[in-house]
Amino acid sequence: MSKTIQLKATGETVTFLEDTQTTNGERLLLEVSLPPSGEGPGPHVHHQQTESFEVLDGVLGVQISDERLELRAGERIVVPAGSVHDWWNAGEETVRFTALVEPALNMEWMLREIFASCNRRQAGGPLPWDGSYVISRRV
Repeated sequence: MSKTIQLKATGETVTFLEDTQTTNGERLLLEVSLPPSGEGPGPHVHHQQTESFEVLDGVLGVQISDERLELRAGERIVVPAGSVHDWWNAGEETVRFTALVEPALNMEWMLREIFASCNRRQAGGPLPWDGSYVISRRV
């Protein structure tokens, strides 16, 4: 299985630095690269997972509930489980950051499936049927 997946329509890449298999499902560590003007997934919530972001290069916009922040290289933020949040490229160059998800649950499978659906559709979002299936499935 490839360590890196790419969303071809947007140029976003995700590299699995630590996957669910190597961590026994305890965590998932990703390196994400998002080109200028790149948008993240849109507002969402992880009810049972904590998500942490650490910026490596560029500027990452993050919204947690009503708070909007811009993080730069070396800055880190933790999104507590149950918090509505979103992220995007807030700068004029590619942003690279790590995302740590604890526990991993089905996040790796979900990301792989959503990216595959987007690439089949040649779009930035999945087919509605695929998205509904992935969101409702527990792995």
